[in-house]
Amino acid sequence: MRAVARLSVPELADHCAVDVIEGDKSVRCVFAHRDPRKMEAAGRLMEEKAQLSDFAEGRRALAGEPVLFQFSADTFTPPALQTPAMIELVRIIEPRSAIFLPFVVLGTTIAIAAFVRTAVSDLVHGREDLALAQELARRAVIRHAGFRAPRFTSTEDSRLRRVDDFIRDNIGSAFSLKALAREAGLSRFHFLRLFKQTYGETPFKRVTRLRMEAAQRRLARSRESVTEIASACGYENAAHFASAFRRMFGVSPMAFRRLVR
Repeated sequence: MRAVARLSVPELADHCAVDVIEGDKSVRCVFAHRDPRKMEAAGRLMEEKAQLSDFAEGRRALAGEPVLFQFSADTFTPPALQTPAMIELVRIIEPRSAIFLPFVVLGTTIAIAAFVRTAVSDLVHGREDLALAQELARRAVIRHAGFRAPRFTSTEDSRLRRVDDFIRDNIGSAFSLKALAREAGLSRFHFLRLFKQTYGETPFKRVTRLRMEAAQRRLARSRESVTEIASACGYENAAHFASAFRRMFGVSPMAFRRLVR
């Protein structure tokens, strides 16, 4: 469970809490946050947070269903979520969206990982993040079982980090597999294999996701038009950008902007 938290922050979430289920109760096992100060402030409150069964998404997760949802004003209206500890926790965390991923063994939910995006990053989860959450969980289970993950040389590892930095620094540019492999100094086949093993997704899926995350930040923080943001994130056609944004996050760029402002 600790591996789930470590792997997910900040790759998939700004904070991750893993609850182990004991009977009809959930007991906090692990809590990780990308901001150490918030982790310290919220950690003491996590012990007193509401049970997962106190709201609809939690009940679905307890039943074994992966859940993706965005927080709204109505999320915290049930009386069970109006405790002083929960109100203070929400104030500190400022949650935007969450993925609840249940761990099911022999038909019984034994634990639930909550991957939460907060105001820290101005990001919200999309549908593709569900697949990434499941991949992170798979890696954690493999690690827990004692299997060795693929090992890379320090040179290979630095080459992949260089490519990831290159993508982030040139998010508005066009990329090809050949160009990215050349940036890494590897053959296309070797680069693709190492990249997928390291990041759990293909280079082009990662490019798309990083572009969408950059678009989220611009939509939340700037006054740029959707067309300007599309261009800055590597899309010549604003309609294609809007379609890609909706596929990933389930809402249009303008709907997202209204949601976070």
